[in-house]
Order: sequence, then structure tokens, then C-alpha cells
Amino acid sequence: MRIFPKTAGRTLVLLCLVCVTNIAAFPKDQAKLLKYFAAQSIPVDEIKVKENAVVARINYGVDDEIDEAKTEKDILAVAKKLAEAFSRSETIRLQYFIGGEELYALEFANEDVKKAVEGQKSDEEILGTMAIIMPEGEREGGDEEEGKIESEGEVEKEEEEEGEGDQGRQESADGKVPFLGVSLTRPQEKEIRIIDIIQDSPADHAGLQIGDKILQMENYASKDLGNDARNLLAHLRDMPSDRPIRFHIQRVNKSFDVWVKLEMMDKGQLDKVLEAQANKMNSDLVKGRQLLRQNKFAEAAESFQKSLEIYPMESYQGLGICYYHMEKFKIARKNIEKAYKLDRTVPLNVFYTAACRDVLGKLNTAKYHYKEYLALNHDNAEMNEFARKRIEALKTKNKKISQSFVKMIDAIIKEIKN
Repeated sequence: MRIFPKTAGRTLVLLCLVCVTNIAAFPKDQAKLLKYFAAQSIPVDEIKVKENAVVARINYGVDDEIDEAKTEKDILAVAKKLAEAFSRSETIRLQYFIGGEELYALEFANEDVKKAVEGQKSDEEILGTMAIIMPEGEREGGDEEEGKIESEGEVEKEEEEEGEGDQGRQESADGKVPFLGVSLTRPQEKEIRIIDIIQDSPADHAGLQIGDKILQMENYASKDLGNDARNLLAHLRDMPSDRPIRFHIQRVNKSFDVWVKLEMMDKGQLDKVLEAQANKMNSDLVKGRQLLRQNKFAEAAESFQKSLEIYPMESYQGLGICYYHMEKFKIARKNIEKAYKLDRTVPLNVFYTAACRDVLGKLNTAKYHYKEYLALNHDNAEMNEFARKRIEALKTKNKKISQSFVKMIDAIIKEIKN
């Protein structure tokens, strides 16, 4: 699992922040922990208490090559030791700085780290549970299938691709299946929430609304399903259609039951309904990209705003690019870094993260992200050349970004495709 691209950079500072529920649990002899990390060749040079947190700082050498394997090993070693030292803590956070500029943070649930210490979870599993937090403080968990929205058709499609077809699904004699009519948040949201409802569907008729959080379906509690929409939709197939089924939902500050009688629908009919809904949901994103290619940035931003719930990564990317070329760089950075969190393998996300930090004067982290972008081996020659030139310029005293960079548009927005 890649956390850092292999790249040389200025001093990299790793801060490990542990939010604690009992500051008194902090050991009096901090020197013991420092000696422990030194023995492990992990250069921890400071451990101190700040308000409700314990901070351990790790300083890597100036211009050292960042080795991915060693970095992951150090992350796990620090996290595990702190989980043992502060057993009542709730969260372990690793904050990364380059040359005094914050890059991003990695956050773990302390309970998960404890399971790794006890051998109940593997190191890879622990690294897979981390949440990445950009400097503004928003958080997003995991990397797998980020930005994907779960609908009733998605689980069916996945199982057909795996050769399972209709196995385990309740069917009537004529092959019809239960249909609810909702789209739900992706698994990484850590909750099952309705983000779209098909008009005239059973969910629509029962009064379910966009934004409703599903706490339970019949005897299946969402927390027992890992708050994963895919698991809930899989159980939906086993629900009866001859009587209403119970959904316990939360709407704003109230929780209550909603009873929904599922509709039996054949596969061909279901495919048509889902296709029509997908076309409706996709229209704002497509419109935004068309307007972006026409350099109509303000209008494009309005369309991307409408498609956020359905296509978060693509929409945040579009918003970031729009605001960047409207020269609203702080807003651009906030949006593009949300896209970056959702998928750090998309070249445009990484490039514009570098660009925003560059124009805002965050030069050390900009340099890091330009290198990260080049490591993706993107096929846009103009962007690649610019990234290489900026990296070289950032090594010299002439670090000021030129206006030609702000105006650079043609070679970049042609990457935005329908």
C-alpha cells in the first residue's frame, strides 16, 4: 500500500497526535519512550502533552530518500507503541510536515491498532483503515472504491461479474425480484444514508427522503452490517414482498420507523429504471464538464455543485479546477484536496493539489505533490514538463510562480472528458 511516492525532499516531519480521554495516563518518564524509538532507529525527538493530546514528533533527515517500506514500518511501530502507552485514547493521528508545511495526516482508531498489537489484525488491515486528513481538517476513510455510490443495481452487477448471478435472491415464479428504489452512500462514509430516490418507487411512496440515515432494516442493524450499503442491499433481496418491511431511520434529530412494501420487478424492467435514473444523475456532471471545456467556469461550478452527492470525487475535482482558473485559489485548494483524498491516483487531482499549494506559497508541499504527480506517469506532455520545471525552480531562489501558470488551461482541461 503506497503512502509516499519514492522521492527526495526537504526535512520531513512526522507528528503523531493521540487524542486522549485521560491526560493523567501520560507516563512521567518521557525519556523511556524516546529511548525506545531511538533503539528502533525511529528519530522521535519530542513527546509532549498539548491540551487533550499527546504529540510525538519524528524528524527524518534533510534530503533523505523517503523509503516507502521503512515509512510504513515506522508508522506502525509508533502507532502500536502509543496504543500501548495510552490505552484509553480514542484516536492516533500521524501528521506529516515537509519543511514546516503540513502535507496531510493519517488517522487510526486506537481500538484497531490495539487489535494489531494483540495479533487480531494484520498490519495491512490496519493501514487499510487509516483516514487521510488534509490540513483543513476534513476526513475521509480508506481508499478502496472511493467515490462510488451504491444502488440496488450495483450489487447485482458485481455478483454477475463474479458468476453468482441471481443466487441467494428471493424470486417469484416468473423470475421477478424485490425493488426498493434508492441510491445509498459509499461504504467509506461509515453510515448508510439515502442520497437519491427513484420517483414513484416503493421508497418514494413510503415517504423515505434523501438524507435519511438507515439505522436498521427489519432485524438487520446497520452497525452489524459494518455500515456498508452493499451488505444491506444484499439482505434486501431476501426480504418478503407480500408485506411491508420495517426501516428504522434517522431524519435530522428524530428516529422513527418507515414501512415499505417492496415492488416485484423483472430484470429487464429494473435495468430500464436504473438506466434512466443513472442518466438523470449523470446530467449535471456532464454539463459541468462541457461548460468547463468552454471556459465557462462559474456556470460549470454550479453544475458540479449539483452533482456532488452522486459523483463526489469528479465533482470536487471539477470545482477545484473551476475555482483555480477563476483565481479563487483558497476555495480551489479546499475542493481539489477533497478530490485528492478520495483518489490520489488520478493525475489531475494530484497536479492541481500541487498547483494550488504552489500559487498559495506552500512551496515545499507543492514540490512534493509535483513529484507525486510525475510518479503517476501521466501522458500529458505539457503538464509533465511544467511539473518538472516547477520542481527545478523550487530548488532555486527564483521560486515565484509566473502568471503563465495561472493562465495555463488548454493543455489541462482537455483532460476532462465526458
